[in-house]
Amino acid sequence: MIGDNPDIPGSQPASSFEDLLELYRSRRCLLHVTRQDYEDGYNLAMLEAMACGMPVVALANATCPIENGVNGLVASDVAGMRAHVQRLFDDHAFAQTLGARGRDRVSQAFPMDTFIASWRQVIEVAVESKSHSSHNGSQPPPASTLRDDARFQPGGYYRSERPELAAHVPKTTKRLLDCGCGAGDFGALMKRSGVQEVIGVELVPRACELAKNVLDDAICGNIEEMEFPFEDGYFDCITFGDVLEHLADPAAVLKKAARVLAPKGVIITSIPNVRFFQVVANLVHGRWQYESAGILDRTHLRFFTSVEMVELVRQAGLEIVQLSPLSAAPKEALPRNPDGSFTLGRLTIHPMNDLDYEDFLVYQYLLIAGKPVTDRLARAQQALDARENEAAYALAFETVDGDQGTRAAILAKAAARLGNLSEAISWYEKAVCAQPDDAELLGDYGIVLVAMNRAGQARPLLERAIDALPEEGRFAGAMGLVLVTEGRTQEAFAQFKRALDLNLDNENILRHLIQTAYELGRPEEAEPFARRFADFYPGNLPAGCQHAALLSKLGREKEARNRIETMLLLSPNYAPAQKLLDTLEGRSHETGP
Repeated sequence: MIGDNPDIPGSQPASSFEDLLELYRSRRCLLHVTRQDYEDGYNLAMLEAMACGMPVVALANATCPIENGVNGLVASDVAGMRAHVQRLFDDHAFAQTLGARGRDRVSQAFPMDTFIASWRQVIEVAVESKSHSSHNGSQPPPASTLRDDARFQPGGYYRSERPELAAHVPKTTKRLLDCGCGAGDFGALMKRSGVQEVIGVELVPRACELAKNVLDDAICGNIEEMEFPFEDGYFDCITFGDVLEHLADPAAVLKKAARVLAPKGVIITSIPNVRFFQVVANLVHGRWQYESAGILDRTHLRFFTSVEMVELVRQAGLEIVQLSPLSAAPKEALPRNPDGSFTLGRLTIHPMNDLDYEDFLVYQYLLIAGKPVTDRLARAQQALDARENEAAYALAFETVDGDQGTRAAILAKAAARLGNLSEAISWYEKAVCAQPDDAELLGDYGIVLVAMNRAGQARPLLERAIDALPEEGRFAGAMGLVLVTEGRTQEAFAQFKRALDLNLDNENILRHLIQTAYELGRPEEAEPFARRFADFYPGNLPAGCQHAALLSKLGREKEARNRIETMLLLSPNYAPAQKLLDTLEGRSHETGP
């Protein structure tokens, strides 16, 4: 039990941030219990768990951000919570999907840029207040100077790593140009992530000097007035993090950037959405108030809607690769009326489709563009192979010509990897109709059906895939799960063993192998697999405990104790290992020397 609560025996705070993060990563779910009459339906621990991809089981509360079965599980009583937890333990794929959707929900409901902007304002006010109070009665320095000082500090206006943009930089990027690099924090993060060369461009001299200390180089000047001193196609990726809205002619700058972009490179931008409902609400009341940061930043020269963002890319002679929300308000912030409309003060926006409504919730868009290409499906396949799933989906979705079976297959695989299983099934159906003899496609479709608890439909697909590709272990593992649902434990056990013989790197299948081995009374057959996995992944403490428990079950207590003691050397505070060791020690005392 992690926490500082004297009323709960055995509870204690995490020893460090890394310890807390590891707990969120390694545990299967978080139980969240609130009383609606006295508490909000969420707290920081719940949001932290969701942000780490841990599925949450919550007690029903009107303000809970979880949608039952969509991005978490909600129950009205303890019995319901217990049933939800059991389902998560039984269905690992479902748990992973819920965790991924929960992570998306947090990123949308609590956008980092809004949080940072609010804190910047608080910090700037505090800096000004402190500077004024310590000025010994003389005239205080100008407020603008004080604000600039705060903006160059970590977390300030010119100091952000922008992890939400970093996540979209292709893994294959070797050379990156960061336009509007600030003090270079984003570029430094990219270099730590494996990018070999990062060049920055920055208008503010002080920020540019800081950037030169951490990047390969930084060019100081107005990006609209300079010509890039690089050969054609030099950069794999060019970024504009909150820059284009500050320019008088952003299309002209994008055209210049396109010259130094590699043929298969991408331009990644973040752009505020002026259609955000709070901006519209202010307009309804006659307000257009500039701020120190945000959509109405007082240094913005241009304002964009999503439609205008697309037009901007076209004016620059580029193509849209991806346009998606980077941060957005939750739907609860803009409730719809029974007829589908919504009301902002004295203005009612009449019924619209869901995409149009959701556009009002978007605070900032991610826009990725590239040079026009003749074969966008080939590019989508390359993105899929590089596990750049969002880019692959966007490229394939926008392809109106080309082989539609290939298009559907790419969309299906990308959607499945992104956790959108229902959508993946829809695309798989189209792909299989177009390519009925593609064994790998059939097997992948079968795996998604198993994850959606549709084992009956999955069986014939997996049988055909296994016949055609007998060396593909993941299909054998999925067939084992199908056989478990049919109560054919003996056959399921054989399939799990075969799957792990072909590919040991499947912790979920290993867990099912051990479970069926216990059911069959043959745990000794599962032990070699558990040993190999624990030896190959010594840092996977749950797997190590699983192996130790299996050894104990087989009466091999000395080996079990050795495994546990090794784990405790790596992580002395790992409670499950200590508990298992205490059990073994207690058993030893009972039996005597």
